[in-house]
Amino acid sequence: MSEGTGASGGGEWVALSAEEAEKHPLYGIAGWLSAVWAWLAIQIILDFFRAVGYFMFSSETAVPGAVASLVSIIIAVLTLFHLFYLRPAFPAWLAVNAGFSIVIIVFASAVALAVFALNVAILCYALFSRRVNITYRRRARPEWLPRRIDIPPVEKQEDGGPA
Repeated sequence: MSEGTGASGGGEWVALSAEEAEKHPLYGIAGWLSAVWAWLAIQIILDFFRAVGYFMFSSETAVPGAVASLVSIIIAVLTLFHLFYLRPAFPAWLAVNAGFSIVIIVFASAVALAVFALNVAILCYALFSRRVNITYRRRARPEWLPRRIDIPPVEKQEDGGPA
């Protein structure tokens, strides 16, 4: 483990190797991160129906609205890919996903505004989550690391049993 100064939140960060990160109890897709992938899946479905709706019910904004929805689907799929394959780029793709929600608001609806608000909340979670920092950014604060207890080796007697 090597120590460094983190850009977010100040203080010291401990850089973790891939092996050290995998051994940490917070490593992997669990907890609130499960809700993030579920939300991304729901967002893909919403964007699909939004794209279909633009073509069926809107003449002026059909093409731009549908294209924006399809791009949003592609971004959400790429974000899910990075999430499931535990790629370090996942937090960045999550930021792109939240940022692109602003484009969807141009074709505003109450649903688009709610999607944007939820994406910003999820992005905030990802910035401060211990699990995301350990799994994707491979870093931890020293107090997040499991305590290691050094147990002295058992001395053997002459007959081979413990002392």
